Amino acid sequence: MCLGSLDLAGRKVPPNQVNKWGVIMQILTVIIVIGLLATTGALLTGIVSMGRGGEFDRLHSHELMFARVGLQAITVLCLFVALFIVH
Repeated sequence: MCLGSLDLAGRKVPPNQVNKWGVIMQILTVIIVIGLLATTGALLTGIVSMGRGGEFDRLHSHELMFARVGLQAITVLCLFVALFIVH
């Protein structure tokens, strides 16, 4: 018996579903990593902007924090979808 044909609960999974869910999980993993990097980038840009102050901070601080919250929400949603698929 191949380990790839079992889900985490030990149930047998049809071969056509193994590849489908594996591909979906790989895509979700890539989206989650990109989301984490984008969220971190928006957060760090906002922190540096606030630290320096000035015109850029005055014009873009709200946009940067709004982007961070949106990116973080998308990333967490993808994590929940991945957890739902695994279980």
